Amino acid sequence: MGGTDDATEEVREGTSEAKEDINDAAKEAGDAVEDAADRTKAEANEANREMKEDANEAKREWKQEKDEFAAATREKVRELDRRIERLDARIERAGDDAKAKMKEDMADLRAKRNDLNKQLDQVDDASESAWNDIKKGASNAWNDLEKAFDRAEDKFDKND
Repeated sequence: MGGTDDATEEVREGTSEAKEDINDAAKEAGDAVEDAADRTKAEANEANREMKEDANEAKREWKQEKDEFAAATREKVRELDRRIERLDARIERAGDDAKAKMKEDMADLRAKRNDLNKQLDQVDDASESAWNDIKKGASNAWNDLEKAFDRAEDKFDKND
């Protein structure tokens, strides 16, 4: 019976070694999966960080464009205000008949100026999604104001 016990013992040892090998292989496979998951997570985090960075850069560029547009338009308005003041002074020198019509034109001009101010306030408060529409509205308001001023100035020139 000694031979059978030895054989049984060898089978047990072989089985035990096989179990250890299987456990080692399973551990190595689990470690490899964990490493792959960690790399994937790190890559996803990096991609997410890059997307946020890109979005922040786009937002900064949009804000800069919006601020530059508003500043340039406000500077144009300040120059137009100076020109309006000069027209106001001309009204005082005009005759009574022309003075009433000129004051009407100036009231229209000031109304358009107020409309532009409202548009510029919207520019300051504009969201990215509304920016193009608001920019277009402010540009149109500026164009209307500039045309109205040119018409008023032409009329004043004819009345001088």
